[in-house]
Amino acid sequence: MLLLAVAMSPPPTLASHPLPSCLAFAAPSIFPPCSLPSSLTCNFETRIRGRALNNMRKSSPLSLFHLSRSCSRRFSPEMSEKMIESPWDVRLRGPYSTNDKLLQVIGYLRQNPASISGRPMCYEPSQILEKRREREFALTPAFGLTPEDLGDSSSNHFLVVAVSILQLACGGLDECHNNITPLSWDDGTIFGGPPVYDSPARQEATLLHCLVHLREGHHPGEFGTGYQNSGYWAGGVTEHPTMNQMQEVARTMAAGVATERERELLEPLGREWSSQSFVRACADAMRSKEEGAIRVCNLLLNLHLRLLLEHVLARAGQGASL
Repeated sequence: MLLLAVAMSPPPTLASHPLPSCLAFAAPSIFPPCSLPSSLTCNFETRIRGRALNNMRKSSPLSLFHLSRSCSRRFSPEMSEKMIESPWDVRLRGPYSTNDKLLQVIGYLRQNPASISGRPMCYEPSQILEKRREREFALTPAFGLTPEDLGDSSSNHFLVVAVSILQLACGGLDECHNNITPLSWDDGTIFGGPPVYDSPARQEATLLHCLVHLREGHHPGEFGTGYQNSGYWAGGVTEHPTMNQMQEVARTMAAGVATERERELLEPLGREWSSQSFVRACADAMRSKEEGAIRVCNLLLNLHLRLLLEHVLARAGQGASL
């Protein structure tokens, strides 16, 4: 897992801060069989070193966001139970309640919820991904979805994150990753383009960045495996309103599960939810191949995406209830 350094003076050097082991790889051998852009094959490790150190210099210690959980709405056990029964029964108000494209995607997710099973990523620009019509994601209603489909401006970063959530839930890991990387990473990438500094949706983009690589799972990617990269992004947001909601959902689920293994998975998350703990739980479930644990993690993932969607739609200022 990549650990960000505390404030340093003078600025760090490559010699004084060696590359973490999860970043030490040869790029052409670790990418999945999507075409690797030639510009990434040249001196790739140096590029990654520079990006990591550049973010260390720009960030305050650990560069963590702190948003009090006390501002999030408290869930009653009854509310949690309803959510568990229908994870994609999204609460929509205002123009969202009649947005045909949004309703179509949510309807699809009710029948085809997201899964924690790992999926390889291509790390290609969106204009290349658009031509890959053979992919499973291209058959979903989230393919081609844009922020303008949800609102009147692509500059609304919360709508960008909302579209990215729906893309990720429907299997568009690369599309989601391309959208949120500029909002959460302070350096340009060949797939996401230039960074967007000081985005008001940076917290939400960072949280979603964690979930993108969680869905990548055991597959190798830009920073080691998806789980390793997800663990890095999990440290980027330690407090968020949706975390408190997920904690209460996990507590409710723990009281009603059938097996001791499922209870052991849920009880720590019900005491204190953290993205790091959720990533570990999902990785352990996939490693053990226990159906009950995988089922619980699948449900938690869908609930997390649903709550994050409601949150960003509310922040976008167009009437979604949170």
